[in-house]
Amino acid sequence: MRNLVIIQSTSPSTNPSPHFLSYLKSHDCNFPLHPELWIKADGKVPTCDWFIKRLKSILPNVNIAGHSLQSGGATSMAEAGVPPHLIQAARCWASYT
Repeated sequence: MRNLVIIQSTSPSTNPSPHFLSYLKSHDCNFPLHPELWIKADGKVPTCDWFIKRLKSILPNVNIAGHSLQSGGATSMAEAGVPPHLIQAARCWASYT
């Protein structure tokens, strides 16, 4: 399965791409063999709550929730034809209905 990260600017004055590319460079230099995309300076994978708190501190006027981060992954997997039980196992979809 292929991983895809989409970074989109919401206004002409903001461009998150340089920040993301800087993070990737730091990640690759400090943790070259670590398979997770998001990793803290101590080498641990951040929890969703940790990530949300930091995003809210950077973007206080943006409504950010855990679902905002996960729904795109579940949608992408579903569009790629991944069976629902595998999407659920990947923790991108928590519905049991």
